[in-house]
Formats: sequence, C-alpha cells, structure tokens
Amino acid sequence: MGLLRSEQMKYGLLVLPVNEAHRIVSRLGKDATLQFEDDNARDMKRPYRKHIQRIKQPSVVMTTSASQSTGSEEMKEEAALIRSRFMDAMNASFRAPSQWIMCFGWCLAACAGAANVVAFKSWKLYASHVTGSTSNMAFQIERYHAGETSESLQEACWLVFSFLLGAYACGLLIDHNYVHLGKTFYGFALLLTSTLLLLSSFLGGRLLPACLVAAACGLQNAMCTSHFGGIVRTSHVTGTVTDLGSILGRISMIYLRKSWGQRQLNEIEQAELLVDYQKLTVLSGLWSCYFLGGLGGVYMENFITAAPQRVLLLPAAGTGLLGLMPCKQVLMEYHQAWSIIRTRRLWSQK
Repeated sequence: MGLLRSEQMKYGLLVLPVNEAHRIVSRLGKDATLQFEDDNARDMKRPYRKHIQRIKQPSVVMTTSASQSTGSEEMKEEAALIRSRFMDAMNASFRAPSQWIMCFGWCLAACAGAANVVAFKSWKLYASHVTGSTSNMAFQIERYHAGETSESLQEACWLVFSFLLGAYACGLLIDHNYVHLGKTFYGFALLLTSTLLLLSSFLGGRLLPACLVAAACGLQNAMCTSHFGGIVRTSHVTGTVTDLGSILGRISMIYLRKSWGQRQLNEIEQAELLVDYQKLTVLSGLWSCYFLGGLGGVYMENFITAAPQRVLLLPAAGTGLLGLMPCKQVLMEYHQAWSIIRTRRLWSQK
C-alpha cells in the first residue's frame, strides 16, 4: 500500500495502492516526483519513472509543481474515490454470516469433535486427522521396507481414502463453494453424513466403522465454505488455530503502532480491526464448539461402557436434524409452487 500526499495541494493523508498512485502521478506529467518512505531509512526523493519498479510496497508521497495546481480539485476527488473503493474492497473481503449460519457451523463443529473423539477412544484411530494418517503412512512404509509387517499402513491408507471419498461425494452433490442452505442438496449431504455415523455406531470390527466416520467427516468438511476471505472448516481445527494466531498478531501490531506513534487509528486500521474482530468471533466459536463436542463425547462414553461407539448416535442425530432443515424449507417451497400451478389449472378449466 502507499501513502499519497500533496503538500502543494493540501489534500491531507490518503492511503492508496501503489499502482493507483503510479497511475495518478503519470497523469501529472514530468514535473511530478515521488518520495519513498521506509521505516528503516530516512525519506528519499526520487524521480518516479526510474525507481518505481524497484520498490515492492513503498509508501508514496507525491508532490507537484505549482503549474499543476489547476487540477487540484480533480485530483482530490479521484483520490477520495480510490480511497472509498479500497475501503469497500476491505469490507467485502470478509462476509459476516447471519447468526443462524454461525450457529449452524458451530453445531457441525461440535458433532465432528464428538465423532473424532469417539472414534479414537473406541478404535484407537483418528477419523478426521488426515495429517496424522498421512504421516503414519510414511512411517509404516519405512517399517515395511525394514522387514516389519503391520496393519497400520493399510489402516492409514483406508482412513485417508475414506475421507477423500466423503469429500468427493460432497463435490458431486454440491458443485459450488458458497453457502446456500436453502438448497435440497445441502440437506441430502447432511443426511448422508448422519447415515454414515449411524452405521458406524452399530457395525462391529475396527477399521470399517472408523472409515465410515472418516467419510462422514470428509463429507461434512467439504460442505463448509468460503467465508470472510478464508476457508472455514468444521471437522478439524488446525487451520482455525492458525487463523486465530495470525489475526491476533495483526490486531496486536495495529495497537503497537498506535502506542509507538502516539496517534489515533486511521480509517484503514479501524476497518481492519472490525474485519479481524468478526473473524475472531466466528473462528473462536468453531474451535470452542469442536472442543466442547469432543469433551462431551468422552464423558458420554464413560456412561456407555458396553458399546461406547453408540455415542456416535448423538452427532448422527445432530447432523440429521440440521439436514432436515433445508430439505423442509425446499419441500415447502415446492408445495407452494405446486399449489399455485394447480390453482391456475383449475381456473383455466373453468
């Protein structure tokens, strides 16, 4: 980003992309110069045509000669327009969901957390931990070449494949990456997830039910969509914690710059803080619900000692109920449309 200022035209201080500053300065002619500001060096005034390509993200200070003062009003309006567009683009980079959409995602995260914990406690296999399963594949291949035989390699391969297969099924049902919970296919995807969890809670053995849970996690994970400029997932929290850390770092740096410079926050920084606080609300809710779902699954298993995998009935019921919501809405819309068509046919027959 760049800082665009004209001392002769008294615009004040504006924040603009460097390419926009380049375009504006090029319109002013050969008398225009740029001043590049660097935090680690003092200010330098240079002709912009020679040095603009050398600096990736400079701060740009623009001055003009007195002969350009006649166009000051035009430049002022254009700079304000560019700043307005930049603010709109920043706000659009993060689309705040409605409250019920956030609750929908948080409930799915809690169901996934419970399913993953139950799978590990019942079969000693993490259903949604594809990173760990992939690392286990590499480890078991080394053991195989060393002459050791183990079923862990097959288990890891089947778990990764099952997760991939579940995500593939979701891609067949939902061929776009934005939320539209009023579509029937979202309901079908959640009902399929519920069915997989239901089957895994009654099947015997070890690998097969764990693979069904992995497929359910992959199917649910692929449903979660692009929000606020970033991908939101519900069946694992590695990316969630990564985003939380980076957001907290950005917020801390904004306040540190404010305290070091002893100044008030400008409009750009206030907009960045607003977007980051909204992200914190969504991501912290996802992590908390995933943790609480796993905690609840562990304690529920302690009460069902005879068949601990029956605890999977709870996340199966949760995803099933959430899947019925979009199906019910679409069926009501179809019923209303069919009623209108039938009424028109009756009137036409009369």
